[in-house]
Amino acid sequence: VFGFGGSFAAYSYISPVLTGVTGYGSTGVALMLGLFGVGTTVGAVAGGRLADAAPMPTLYLFTGALAASLGLFAFTAGNPVLAPIAVFLIGATGFVAVTSLQTTILEKAKEAPGLAAAGIHSAFNIATALGAMLGGAAISAGLGLTSPALVGAALSAVGLGLALLLALSERRAALVRRAAAADSASVAEPEPVAESAAGRGGADDVVPEPAAA
Repeated sequence: VFGFGGSFAAYSYISPVLTGVTGYGSTGVALMLGLFGVGTTVGAVAGGRLADAAPMPTLYLFTGALAASLGLFAFTAGNPVLAPIAVFLIGATGFVAVTSLQTTILEKAKEAPGLAAAGIHSAFNIATALGAMLGGAAISAGLGLTSPALVGAALSAVGLGLALLLALSERRAALVRRAAAADSASVAEPEPVAESAAGRGGADDVVPEPAAA
């Protein structure tokens, strides 16, 4: 919710930023929106490959990269050369992170993939509304047209922090399960029973009879 909400906090108000801060006209805005779409396409394709190889590291890396890209846009929106780069990076990094997040959730919810997919889309809709609301609140507070990008960077940073906390808790839970399994195995293992002298019957216990004269 937080990572994707960060992306849409900036995207929801990108047109007034491009016209009022960057200085683009309607054609320039259309081209920039197309560039954002190219970025999301590249991010979705690359994110699928990266998520197959390492979903969680991909999520961490590109959620952080999304926060950095949003911060970059906030400070380069007035530059007609650097602003397009930041817009492309927002689209690309955001959708790499989203793709890896979807892969991770579906991997952990193998028994109910339909429910997991519905939950993912519901969360994305909440994120879109949350990002747009907070971005608009920042503009209404008089923080400027570029403030939604900073709000988005903060949201993405929160999302990254939550993902890291989740990974830490899962690692601790895995260590606890391993320790419990090792204890159970040691308790279940039978101890060797020493044989008594009486129970070792055999040839060694037979007393030889004296030979006949």
